[in-house]
Amino acid sequence: MEKYDPLNSGQADLERALGALVPVPTRFTEPQISYQAGLLAGKRQVNRWRAVAVIALALTAYTFVDRPRPPVVKNDQVADRSPQSQPETNPFNSPNIVAASYLRLRDAVVRDGWDALPPASGGGNVEPSATVLSMQ
Repeated sequence: MEKYDPLNSGQADLERALGALVPVPTRFTEPQISYQAGLLAGKRQVNRWRAVAVIALALTAYTFVDRPRPPVVKNDQVADRSPQSQPETNPFNSPNIVAASYLRLRDAVVRDGWDALPPASGGGNVEPSATVLSMQ
């Protein structure tokens, strides 16, 4: 057993006063206290996630708003556009001519049917293959 020093008169008065205290009845039941504690813990977690989302949104906005301006490129070179420097082109091989002839041929086939197609250039009299004959 431990030995304690005897209390002086002030400490003895304090001990009697503390021993006379009676706990105040609570206004809440145990389930209510547990519910409130869980609710407050959940709010703290939600607030953390909200803070993280706000920080991420702020960083994203800063990234898009405060972008460095593209540098201005100044080009002092001048291209020579004299007629001698242009390569000679065949106007009948240009993509516009080929596309136009295709469109005219397509319109003729739509209007007149397959007979509007020009005869196929080939090796003369060619016999149809067995697969073509079986399809007929």
